Amino acid sequence: MTGWSPEPAAYPAVDPASDPAAKQSTQPAQQSTQPARQFARSARSARSTEQSTEQSTEQSAQQDADPVLDPVVAPGPAPGPAPGSAPGSAPGSAPGSAKSAVTPEWSLDDIFFTPVTAGNALEFASLAPDRCLERLVTDPPGGEDVAFGAVFFARAVGYIHAFVDKRRNAALIDSFYVHPGYRNRGIGRGLLAGLEKCLRTRGCGTLIAKFRKNDTDPLETLPFETLLRGNGWPTPKAVRHIFKIYHKETILKEPWMSYSIPVPLFVVSWDETDVGQKESLRAQEPALREDPEYLSPFLDDDVDPLTSVVLKHGEEIVGWMINTRLPRDSVLFRHWYILPRFRKPRASLVLLAESIRRFLETGRRLAIYTAVLKRAKLYRMYKNLMGHLLDEVKVEFHAAKVLSPLKELSPLKEDTGVFT
Repeated sequence: MTGWSPEPAAYPAVDPASDPAAKQSTQPAQQSTQPARQFARSARSARSTEQSTEQSTEQSAQQDADPVLDPVVAPGPAPGPAPGSAPGSAPGSAPGSAKSAVTPEWSLDDIFFTPVTAGNALEFASLAPDRCLERLVTDPPGGEDVAFGAVFFARAVGYIHAFVDKRRNAALIDSFYVHPGYRNRGIGRGLLAGLEKCLRTRGCGTLIAKFRKNDTDPLETLPFETLLRGNGWPTPKAVRHIFKIYHKETILKEPWMSYSIPVPLFVVSWDETDVGQKESLRAQEPALREDPEYLSPFLDDDVDPLTSVVLKHGEEIVGWMINTRLPRDSVLFRHWYILPRFRKPRASLVLLAESIRRFLETGRRLAIYTAVLKRAKLYRMYKNLMGHLLDEVKVEFHAAKVLSPLKELSPLKEDTGVFT
């Protein structure tokens, strides 16, 4: 029954006794009329009933993924067996493990690929993050979200979701997951190919994938990179460093947190800054972009008002730390920059310290810092200041596949990791 269905299909029932791993939902997917949050609660309830000892920790990581920094929960699907793994087992799992032992015999011909919409989204609740399910419910037909699923009889075994930016004619893979017991058999490749086909028919010019490599395990993402290469994607490029720190009050004891600001500079909130002063700064941007260290404060619409600060000299904005609020009480420290003529000793450290101080006052704890590879000076500064505090260090990679040559997306802006 392999094939592409233009509409979500009704899958043939399967006897749970004939498939010990099957845990299909017994509720009809009629949640499209519910509010998005109520639907997400229903999805979480369905997901909780499907938990078992065979579910991998990678699936839990997917549910906790950060939508900005973890858009792709990769390294799951791969076109071929991982080294040292038995066919059908999860990458890194031991041959003959429980994950593969409970999986019934099957071939790719037994897998049904289908679009995922509000009508059948609940069937994929065990694989898809809540944010994806909510968007599918609220998104109108032909809207900004496209999702595909893989089904083995009545059981969802794979899911891929992309967010379409119509203004830039590009799509970003937001979630990608294949059940551990069904990996390394072509499901991941089929999901990716189906997503590409759907986006191409909708006129989307480019599909983008982002993933991160851990410094301690550079081979972690090899299956996903192999999958991209097998589907004709270009080699992913390293874009930026990602640092995660679970801040505690002890950071206030760091010497640089108590530095005094050089007179006559002073720090104020980004929201408290006069609109006219911001427009004056925006007018200077063409000249400022000649500085390879420059990071614009105007790239994000979702600026965190509680932690974003600017450095001022009289009525002029001369520096900034612009942050983005993320889910689960975390903040992304994103754009840190001071005009060259005002780079006095300790001025940049005072700006960072004030932003962190305000961050701690909010009660949040997870701070995420980024440094694009071309900004080696910023990377060294983060490592020197907070290297002993870092809980996680990764490198983010981007890959972009052109789906329609006539509608190709302009290159990614490396300092943000988002569409230009």
